[in-house]
Amino acid sequence: MGFFDKKEKFEVHKIKSNLKMAITRIGLLKNKKSNGIKVQKRQVAELLQNEKDESARIKVENIIREDYAIEALEILELFCDLVHTRIQLLSESNTCPHDMKEAVSTLIYAAPRTEVKELMEVRNQFAAKFGKDFVDAAMDNKDLAVNQRVMFKLDVKVPEPYLCIDYLREIAKENGIEWDDSNVVTDVDVHNQKMTPINPQLQTFSIPTSEPIQHNQPFQTQQFHQGPPPAYSPNTQFQSQPQYLIPPPSDLRPTNQSGYSVDFNPQQPSMFHDVPPLSQGTFGASNVPAFGQDANSYDFDELQKRFEALKKRE
Repeated sequence: MGFFDKKEKFEVHKIKSNLKMAITRIGLLKNKKSNGIKVQKRQVAELLQNEKDESARIKVENIIREDYAIEALEILELFCDLVHTRIQLLSESNTCPHDMKEAVSTLIYAAPRTEVKELMEVRNQFAAKFGKDFVDAAMDNKDLAVNQRVMFKLDVKVPEPYLCIDYLREIAKENGIEWDDSNVVTDVDVHNQKMTPINPQLQTFSIPTSEPIQHNQPFQTQQFHQGPPPAYSPNTQFQSQPQYLIPPPSDLRPTNQSGYSVDFNPQQPSMFHDVPPLSQGTFGASNVPAFGQDANSYDFDELQKRFEALKKRE
């Protein structure tokens, strides 16, 4: 059976006493962990003295996790004190006040993740007051109300390699040990070796030039500018970009003001020289009807004969 199955009633004096005991227990845990860190640091110093770097690095990971736990406990101690001071405000509210949501949600989130047993009873009291859905949302941080530092410090993960090296360097300095960290192989070094490109030219980046690409010319690139930009001078003459126009077709020839080609010869035989001429008075200029004149004056029979003659020649 879960802790939600047993229906509890919210009691102010009960949650206040558990908060007070939680603050006391947090203080004891901080002292206990601090003393343990001192002992572990001496052990790490002995390993460094004996040049057992890999064993020292594994042991220092526990020191880092204990430091994280102490920092998380300090924040939880502040939140316990805040909720204890404002417990009367919480008891009179049907929902969790906005300015108290971070403290309440963080205590609910940290209850099963720390050694403070009193926080479990505090969580049960909050469930009786604000409901199961509120506690579930705080446990999963659905509302993003849990303190981010507490989440990071209580997260179970392997410390970063660079952080382990920094701790080892500091421990060696405190104990007067001359320690060379260049011999320690970290996961970052192995990752960098795997990511080293075979061809060093792959590390050079290039971008296209701003000049237009000309036909039948190789594509040109330029390197990133490494130095400072050129100084601006007011006398600098900016050259406009060249105009690239489509060349005219070879069969086009220049024309004069009349619209005829320059080398136009009226005596040159026309392409319609083999077309039979019109009979006099059929489609001449004299028979062209004026504006508004009837168009029935054309001789359509003569036009039909000329059309048939053209078809026979084809």
